[in-house]
Amino acid sequence: MECSCPIWIVGRTPRGDLVPRQSTGFSDIKQAEAVRASLTSQTKGETVHGPTVAECAEKYIASRRHELGEKTVGQHRLLLDRLTRFCEGRHAQYMRNLTVDLLETFKTEGLPEDMADTSKATAVAKLRCFLRTAYRRDWIAQSLVDKVTLHRAVHEQKEPYSDEEVEKILDEALKLNGGTHEIRQASEDVSVAIGVDA
Repeated sequence: MECSCPIWIVGRTPRGDLVPRQSTGFSDIKQAEAVRASLTSQTKGETVHGPTVAECAEKYIASRRHELGEKTVGQHRLLLDRLTRFCEGRHAQYMRNLTVDLLETFKTEGLPEDMADTSKATAVAKLRCFLRTAYRRDWIAQSLVDKVTLHRAVHEQKEPYSDEEVEKILDEALKLNGGTHEIRQASEDVSVAIGVDA
């Protein structure tokens, strides 16, 4: 230890990450140990608290990207960004902070008020997929997906076309490409079917 050669460091952090062999930049043992202590303290908080919601959201999206279209990936990202901001706003940025109450509150307060029921049902379904993966990958200790309820969308019952509307639709269909015998025949078949149902 009496030479002026720099001291090197190699090993693993408390959470298990490999620290590749690297120079501390110091030849004094106390300064080198300070560098080691700094590396250890950087990861100690992560070891105690576990992964953040934001980190897990990124991992989840990366793991699903190959099986989802770009539009669907964007929808997942939008939802998980909302979840991350909502949790951070309530000082719950770590996955271990997620609770059923927090997630149920997110469903009512974290999603836009003017969101359509069907869109909200889809968002909650995506949230539940994330929670299922989180439990499988040990980001959370309990299966929250079993406790977070679905959002039931009420579908408005539409009135069927009236006979007059059906006639107009079929008349316009006959005008396409000048009309053909097959379309006329289909029109008569549909009219007969509609007459039977009526």
